[in-house]
This record gives sequence, C-alpha cells and structure tokens, in this order.
Amino acid sequence: MKNPWLGFRHSEQMVHPLDEASVNEYNLTSKRDYQYLLNLEPEPWIGNIDGNLLVLYSNPGATRENLNGINPPYYKLVIEKSIKNLNQENPQYPHFYFDPALASTEGAKWFAVKYRWLIDEVGVSVLARNLLTCELSPYHSFRWKPPKKQLQTQKFTFEIVKKAMARDALILIARSNKIWTENIPDLARYPRTLTPNSINASVSPGNYPRGFEEILSKLK
Repeated sequence: MKNPWLGFRHSEQMVHPLDEASVNEYNLTSKRDYQYLLNLEPEPWIGNIDGNLLVLYSNPGATRENLNGINPPYYKLVIEKSIKNLNQENPQYPHFYFDPALASTEGAKWFAVKYRWLIDEVGVSVLARNLLTCELSPYHSFRWKPPKKQLQTQKFTFEIVKKAMARDALILIARSNKIWTENIPDLARYPRTLTPNSINASVSPGNYPRGFEEILSKLK
C-alpha cells in the first residue's frame, strides 16, 4: 500500500482528504476537549517506518494552549519536521522529537522523560534512527476517545505494523491494546510483543521488566 501522506503539506486545516469527512463528523459530535486540532500537524507515526522497535499509542496529545489556539514559538519548526516525517525526509533524526533542534518543545521534553533509560543506554542518535511510534488516530487532541469510524489513512499505519511483524521487529503496545489487536488480529498472536506494567508511558526496566534487555538489543 502506498504511503497516503506523501506530498502532504502545511495548511490552516491539516486534515488528509481521505479523512476529512470522518474528522468533520467526529468534531461536530465531540466535546471540545476531544476534538481533533487541525491547526496541528498530523502524526500517524513518527520515525523510520522500517525501524526495529515500534511503540503503539492512541493519538498525539495536545496542551491546553493548543486547545485554545495559542501556538508556541517553535510551532513552525515542529510542523516542518513533522511534514518531513510524513514524507520520510528526516534522515539524521527520523524520530524528530529527538532532534536537538527541537529540545525545547513540549513533545521533545515528553519523549526525553519517557525514553530516558534508552537514551542513557544507546544515545539519542541511535534511538532516533530505530524507534517508530505509531498512533491509532493521527490528529492531536487534548483528550482522546476511540472514533466510531476508523479513519481511512489508518490503513497505512496498520500496514506499517504488519510489515514490522514480518521482519521480526519488537512491538510495545503501550496504549489501547484491545483496539490495536482488533484492527490487526495477528498482533494478538505475534510472539514479539510487550505490554507495560502500568499505564505510565515510560519505556523503562520497571515498566517492561521481562523485556527491557530485548528492547535494548533491538536498538543495538
């Protein structure tokens, strides 16, 4: 399946044409905290789509300032990096939130905290080249709930995960295990999946005690 995000560009309402009808319907029927924020760049995944370590989440979050339409000073730089990510054009730091140029952003701070154990072991550059984080919904929201209709572009994200399974990648189902396995039934039987001990998103020895060494091996 061809990457539907190739050629995606910045606009005032950043929604993919394949998703537009479903996203508009979702936003019309959702409370404000749950609405997709289309002034923010979509992030169906971040990183090298051929990475060895996948972490599966629900959707990219947002701050209260984002919800109120207040853009931080680094807004344009994040959008630039994110759109390059959709087109797989961030060769040095495919997972762009580990790019030092974005160190002051909320996203980079979040990833630095949640992945600090891996950073200590293998370094930022290695992690950025091998980590792929995937979302069930590509659009940002302050709070998240599963949409009633699966977005059309999500088919490609599911294909990314299936191809990762075919090449024996390690997959961490950090959020929404049930929904991921409903959409990718083979994922429930895939032997190289790990689930965390808690809802804490940290990729740490405490959260993945039986698999942390395997996680490191996929990065090294």
